[in-house]
Amino acid sequence: MRMRPRVAALRVAAGLVLALGALATSAPGAGAAGTNHALVIVEANGSVVQRVVTFTSDSITGLSALQQAGFGTVVRGYGGMGAAVCAVTMPTTGQTIGCPSDNSCLTCAGSTFWAYFEAPAGTSSFQQSRAGASSTHVRDGDVEGWRWGTGDPPPYTSVASVVGPPPTPAAPAPASPGGTHPGPQSPGASGRAASAGPGAPAGPSPPSTLPAVTPTTAIRSPSTATPNVSVDARRTSRRAAKAPGGGGSGGGSTIGYVVFGVVAAALGTAIVLARRARRA
Repeated sequence: MRMRPRVAALRVAAGLVLALGALATSAPGAGAAGTNHALVIVEANGSVVQRVVTFTSDSITGLSALQQAGFGTVVRGYGGMGAAVCAVTMPTTGQTIGCPSDNSCLTCAGSTFWAYFEAPAGTSSFQQSRAGASSTHVRDGDVEGWRWGTGDPPPYTSVASVVGPPPTPAAPAPASPGGTHPGPQSPGASGRAASAGPGAPAGPSPPSTLPAVTPTTAIRSPSTATPNVSVDARRTSRRAAKAPGGGGSGGGSTIGYVVFGVVAAALGTAIVLARRARRA
């Protein structure tokens, strides 16, 4: 009979510890991923559409960015080069502009095709992509450009001009009269969670009848017409930004005190119950 109060005390302590563990795991702000922004610019027949896409992974493909921005796509694979975009459905008009996904993907309109461009974060101009849209990597602050024409880029716009500049880090507080400095400000949880493979779905199928396009005399063969697959040299380096995690020197201290207090209370309860069991 004397063992029952001790067992009950141990069960109470174990229950408090388990509840404490669940509280620590579900603490707000722990491991929360930041939100990345990229801008997709599409120009066709004199109309320019700009759409911002958001993602929490380290990167997404250029094809995924185009589709997440609301543009329907018709694509054709080119082996290791990735997929070329043959036609695009404009979200503003519902019109599908381009070619079918057969051997004429890049040649059905003569010298007119969907040209694909990239502008990495920190740059201010487009470069024609050297790979297909399903093989490129779009990261935070990048700008993707598409234009139905003879190979010129669309007008460039930075991500900051659309979504605003990133927040400026807070300046350190001045020293206290005693000569001590407070701890640094926690930058917040804005780290990225890696994921996203290189491939992406082809998106909605185009209407059975594509808009009529008058071919020009400059017909290009499929072997040379790979505008949005790659032609120019890709940038030599890319910023791999990694935002600081949410746990600074000032973060998490309150939860630590709570954890310590609950554990101490659980152990104290177990000891008191054990002593009462002995006296009984």
